[in-house]
Amino acid sequence: MERTGCGIDFDEIRKTIAIEHNVLLDKGDPILAAVTLNELVLQRYVEILMEANETHRKAIEAALQQGITDAKQTAGRVITEAADYVSEQTNMAVSAVLNEGEAQIKRDLSGSRKELQTTRKTAIIAAAVSCFCTVATLGTVAFNVVY
Repeated sequence: MERTGCGIDFDEIRKTIAIEHNVLLDKGDPILAAVTLNELVLQRYVEILMEANETHRKAIEAALQQGITDAKQTAGRVITEAADYVSEQTNMAVSAVLNEGEAQIKRDLSGSRKELQTTRKTAIIAAAVSCFCTVATLGTVAFNVVY
């Protein structure tokens, strides 16, 4: 079984082409280089998308930490400035600030999740396009070999 460093089984590809298209590919056939090229391109795009996902994850984490810090600062100011008020008024102000901060964090996380979903969809589309290109390339080569 002949495999590349990318995990492509060229013997299986050659066997499938022979069975489905009645075309025998030599081990050195240039179309196999196209398969490797497609795999390398896909692998690089997956790496790029993984890096982007990591960047977005870190941004979400930083936004969450900043939101917590901001909420703590706001709550501290509210408590300090409201020391003259009765206990009930102070509790209401702190609860309102914390609920507002939590809602903002949820909204921020929701937007980041949507961006992450878009990134994942883009990765899937890129993979599908690459697969389509591979099939089209194989079909073209097979057609040229036959005719």
